[in-house]
Amino acid sequence: MVKVSELKRLLKQYGCVFYRHGGEHDVWKTADGRKIRIPRHDAAELPTGTAKKILKDAGIE
Repeated sequence: MVKVSELKRLLKQYGCVFYRHGGEHDVWKTADGRKIRIPRHDAAELPTGTAKKILKDAGIE
């Protein structure tokens, strides 16, 4: 399990930036302009598969 705050920290290291707030998710942009959605609550824990999918969508392996 990965906390949302840890995932956001990792995304920032790879050049992703916050784009806007959505209903229950925040939208971030990757370095090459793709948009990815991340749950808003930083203390929430994401299942490992969900975190891996978000990282894959961001181009981070």
